[in-house]
Amino acid sequence: MAIAAAKSVTPREAPLAGLLFKLRGLPAARDVFRQMLATGFVTVEETASELVLSAEGQPWRLGGGHRAEGSSVRMTLRITADGSLLTTETTVDPVDAEAHRRFLRYWRVIGPFSGLVRRSWLRAAARRATKG
Repeated sequence: MAIAAAKSVTPREAPLAGLLFKLRGLPAARDVFRQMLATGFVTVEETASELVLSAEGQPWRLGGGHRAEGSSVRMTLRITADGSLLTTETTVDPVDAEAHRRFLRYWRVIGPFSGLVRRSWLRAAARRATKG
């Protein structure tokens, strides 16, 4: 239920996520999940308790550089067995030292905003899950 709730959160329910996507010049979508798919993420695995999205590219480029040689970003949404907790985890696997340096510079600026987007998204998902 929590994964379904996370997938259906709209930018209106998580306004900070919508605003930051817009500021980055990313395409608008009906929900945050589709917004992520529109930016180059693909669903790698989906179960009742886990959703794994992955994107490859050079996120430090303005358009995201998706599918370009660079860093591989994997985002996981996971809930506990009892369904009471929804968390996100982001891992990055750079292809070389230069990609690692570029990603670190990018993340120093973007990382805090990424955290705000994810928390906004998760709070909205929690509200949806408890309503329904």
